[in-house]
Amino acid sequence: MEHIITDIITIPQDTLEVFDIAADSTIPGLSKAAFIASMIMSHCAEWTPSSRIYSIHSLPCQPSGTLLCQLKIPSIFKDRAIAETDGRVPRWVSSVCPAGTLTDIHVDYHGSAQLMVNVACDKLWLLWPPTESNLLWWNSRHTRASNGDTVCDAIAQLEGLELLHAKGSQSFVLPPYHFHAVLTFEASAHLGVTLWGFPWWDTSRRGVEWEIKWASNHSKNGFSSEMAEGVLNAIQDESLKYWAEVINRFPEHELVDTVQSWLISMKANIQDALAAIHASVETGKRKRSGRTESSKKMRHND
Repeated sequence: MEHIITDIITIPQDTLEVFDIAADSTIPGLSKAAFIASMIMSHCAEWTPSSRIYSIHSLPCQPSGTLLCQLKIPSIFKDRAIAETDGRVPRWVSSVCPAGTLTDIHVDYHGSAQLMVNVACDKLWLLWPPTESNLLWWNSRHTRASNGDTVCDAIAQLEGLELLHAKGSQSFVLPPYHFHAVLTFEASAHLGVTLWGFPWWDTSRRGVEWEIKWASNHSKNGFSSEMAEGVLNAIQDESLKYWAEVINRFPEHELVDTVQSWLISMKANIQDALAAIHASVETGKRKRSGRTESSKKMRHND
């Protein structure tokens, strides 16, 4: 845990982006001292409406901190997967949460698996697979900030719930597009790194295709064109990029041709979806402009 504290202290930025759990909102400029103080106080304090409980969802590991542990990807994945890198080394990040934290149900990234490694943990993970029924339920909630009630809804309505009590020295792989919520019983921290590879190909493929369809129907799902465009661009920059790296790294794998054809198809689908979004936005602008001109003429005639 002291390595993670060192990460907090030595990160180049003067302030931290933290999540205010009570206010259910992100704070982009909290001082490092304020965060560490909140962790200390939350351990023994009784919660009140004025309490401030902060967590960090993604803290980059630093050379003088956690990276001194020389974290390695298990050899079982080396011939079938790659890790996201920060230069030459895997890009490990940590999550730090005080006791009493509820991390609401969400999905991470756009098609990667994650290797999770406990540092000091006492957490209960609630995990749901991305089945067709579960994805349909998620259509109106994807990328949207939620509240604790959503976890109760998920428990009641989603299928395939699995529970994982993370305590002590454990690690596990969180597959792509798996919904998860986390209850933290004691001040906890875990490390994570994203993995891209053939063990999770089918789940990643189905999730990416669902996200593109979701973005194409953003209005029906209750989201803005800007949000949909952001998701499509993220898939291009993240998912398609890393899957191209996977097939370049393992050119002899039996799935290479399949993945290559899929990449071509997804790039075309994304461009079609972006073009449709842009056309819809321009049509909306022309309609609004036309209504404005009509209103001006009516006022002039009056």
